[in-house]
Amino acid sequence: MERVEHVTVAHAGASYNPDFDDHQALLRQEHNKEFKKIKSQDSYKAKAKPKSMITNCRYILKPSLDVATEEEMAIESMRGLGILPEEDNDDQYETEEETTESGFVKKPVRAEDRKDKKQRRKEKRVLNAQRA
Repeated sequence: MERVEHVTVAHAGASYNPDFDDHQALLRQEHNKEFKKIKSQDSYKAKAKPKSMITNCRYILKPSLDVATEEEMAIESMRGLGILPEEDNDDQYETEEETTESGFVKKPVRAEDRKDKKQRRKEKRVLNAQRA
C-alpha cells in the first residue's frame, strides 16, 4: 500500500468567509514574510553595489528621452485617478468633427425613431412604385 502525504490545512483567514481577526492575522503573517524577503534582497543589492559608478563604467549612458521618469509616471497616475486636472492638448490631436469638410456631424438616432424591417420593406415598395 502506498503512503500518501497528509494535507496541510490552510490558515483560518484564508477561508471563503473568514473571521476578521483571522484574516488580519493571515495578512500580517504574509506581510512579515514579504518584508523579510525584500529586506534580504536589499541587503544583497547593497553589498553588491559598487562604490563609484563612474569609475566602474567605461562610458556614461545618457537617459533616453522617450523613457518616462518616476515623476512623470506619478503625475500621469494622479491625472488618471482624478487627483490632478487633465491637460488640454487640443492642438495635438484632431477630432472627427474638425476633419469633416462639410462641418455636418451626424446625430445619433433615438430608439423610437428607428425603422424596423416592416417599415423599410414598405418604404422600398413605395419607392419602387414611384420609379416605375
